[in-house]
Amino acid sequence: MYSGHLIGHRKKIISQSDFFICISKQPQENFLKFYNVRREKTRVIYLGAEHIIKENNITNFNTGFNKPFILYVGSRAKYKNFITLFNSFCYSKKLKKDFNIVCFGGDFFF
Repeated sequence: MYSGHLIGHRKKIISQSDFFICISKQPQENFLKFYNVRREKTRVIYLGAEHIIKENNITNFNTGFNKPFILYVGSRAKYKNFITLFNSFCYSKKLKKDFNIVCFGGDFFF
């Protein structure tokens, strides 16, 4: 449960910020309602790249990997469930065989 102090601190930071990126429309609506932010200060930018590939008519999206990858973005602290992803990958022969994992973000590996 969040404490009142944390929410107050978060509201102060939000009031001092210029712009916000939301991962989809529903989180954007929740954010606007809960923090009373003007819609013009937000934009939805979806996770993934399929929309970019389709919009730009890219047919050969070369990542440099020899197989598809799972992209993990964010801290590897407990609240982001990186350990669950890591363990799932380690114990799944199919995931190891068919995918790479690419990590982008802060924190150390174990």
